[in-house]
Amino acid sequence: MLVVALLIGPALVRWATAADTLTFLTATADNATDSAGLQAYADHISSLVPDVQISVDSTIGLETWSDTYSAEYAEIQKRGAVDIAYMDTIWVADFAEHMADLTELLPADFVQQFHPDGLEAGWYKGRLIALPWDIQNAFLIYNKALLAKYGYAAPPQTWDELEEMSRTIQEGERQTNPQFYGYAWDALDESLTCNILELISSHGGGNIIEPDGRVSINNPKAVKALARAVRWVGGISPYQVTSWDADGSKALFEAGGAAFTRQWGLQNFPGDDVTAATYGIAMLPNDGPGTRSKGTAGSAYLGISKYSSRPQQAASTLTTMLSVQEQTRRYRLFGLAPSRTSIYCGKRLCGPYDPNHWQVCDTNITDDYSVFRFSAPTAPQHYGNASRIVFTNIQQALMGRVSPQDALNTIECQLVLLLHDRSLLPDRCLNELLTAPWAFATAYSVTGLAMVVALALIPAFIYNKDNPVIRSASPIFCITICIGAVVFLASNVTATLKPNLFPSGCWATVWLTCIGFITMMVHADVEGVTSPANGTFSRPG
Repeated sequence: MLVVALLIGPALVRWATAADTLTFLTATADNATDSAGLQAYADHISSLVPDVQISVDSTIGLETWSDTYSAEYAEIQKRGAVDIAYMDTIWVADFAEHMADLTELLPADFVQQFHPDGLEAGWYKGRLIALPWDIQNAFLIYNKALLAKYGYAAPPQTWDELEEMSRTIQEGERQTNPQFYGYAWDALDESLTCNILELISSHGGGNIIEPDGRVSINNPKAVKALARAVRWVGGISPYQVTSWDADGSKALFEAGGAAFTRQWGLQNFPGDDVTAATYGIAMLPNDGPGTRSKGTAGSAYLGISKYSSRPQQAASTLTTMLSVQEQTRRYRLFGLAPSRTSIYCGKRLCGPYDPNHWQVCDTNITDDYSVFRFSAPTAPQHYGNASRIVFTNIQQALMGRVSPQDALNTIECQLVLLLHDRSLLPDRCLNELLTAPWAFATAYSVTGLAMVVALALIPAFIYNKDNPVIRSASPIFCITICIGAVVFLASNVTATLKPNLFPSGCWATVWLTCIGFITMMVHADVEGVTSPANGTFSRPG
């Protein structure tokens, strides 16, 4: 018996250790820049949770955020491969089918300790998929010295104030720096979706796509918001914003080339005395009375895989990762804003003003400041396409290629077509929908070739007007048929590519009906000359 115990004892120890090892799938933790940094965070959490060792399945360092999404989505589908998973806020709905319902693993009173906005974004179809790890809102960062220099005691609260301050400071600073701008922001790809979402929402224009799936972007307040942004480009903002992400606008601001910039929280700025003394942070502006300041949430979420073989250990670990102590630590060390209501965005963590510590909670953030992107109503798998529709068309407006109203018309139509049935399209959408490039090219190529052939037959008929068959049918009749064919082909193209301008090919159909009637009238005569008589064709009678 002793021998058996000695033989199986080490195996049992190894089994217990393996059973308590959890796999954490993530691309971020404590602002880590590599896999070693992620593992350092995992080791820190392991030291706080009894009998648990955390191993990191790293997706850090991939070329694009889309690549990171794809890598995580592939891993989360594997049974037993992942216990706890990090999710970007826009991934929650897409990952939902592979995640456990946290209401079945965590106490209800623990769940209710998170800020309602962040908590709501973790739900999908009646299941709590994830809890917010941190809340990273967009904020307005400003140069304190420049505001003081031009007599401004506080940052702008409305967009009109931002524009007025930006113009004043820009005009003054360009006396010595011709490349100075008032406001630096980012209008490239997903960054533009975030910017336009918070801009429209802060004008009272809705959330682009509402939680119930309704496409709401095409309204007068949204048009006003977009028209404002169009004015900025080449005015208080450089033309280059259309090719900048957050790093581009940050670089201009830090180089002293702008008075204001829109950035994600504090984690992108060093928390030293130079930064705190030079820069201030405030909520993004609103459109005045009746509107609210809004900052897009770029939050991180944590959830538990429904395929985990150790869900209780994972739940215990998750509560530690999301504890007040951990969120306080991450806020103080890395500027990662807490998601729990009691310390939301740093509330009650601020001490007396300290120039060596830049505190986002000094801004007195309103409870409804966060605006979340439309990932839930576009799930599953449609958020990327929906966002692409938004930023592609908004960028066309910013570049002056289309009007703000036309851009929103197109976005509305394309989003309705993506998310709903074609029958729900407003009538105006028939002209706004883009024809696929291959269909456009094919239609024009084939139609063009057919029209060339039809037109080429006209001189052929004229040249052979003495041919018995052509003379019998009448050269004018033959030419009319060719012209009718050209008209018919043209009507097909216009009816396909511009259906609201040319709702059908009826006018061409009328033409062809007349041609058909004439054909029947002369058919007997033509048939009569198709039999040779004495080696020639002759008209009967």
